[in-house]
Amino acid sequence: MLNRYKLMREIESLSDKLFVDFSEERNIAQKVWERISSDATFKYKVRSISTPWTIPSWQGNLGDVFEVEKKLMIISLYLLMVLKYILINIKELLVI
Repeated sequence: MLNRYKLMREIESLSDKLFVDFSEERNIAQKVWERISSDATFKYKVRSISTPWTIPSWQGNLGDVFEVEKKLMIISLYLLMVLKYILINIKELLVI
């Protein structure tokens, strides 16, 4: 039979390993996002690098917000992976 008290104690003792605090990483990501979304030349910087993936392009402001359909979530995950690759590979263009 499941001993819930014992389970809760075990989860509490392992919580720092199970639930990692990513607040510092989120802060860095937010600063980078604020910088690139307000950089009018960012689009041209992205176009200037070579990647093994197709790099998406966009029109208008990068920081504009739009409602996304649920079926586009897989594409959104792909775009996040591409954005991560871009950010890693153009560090020399971004001074944080």
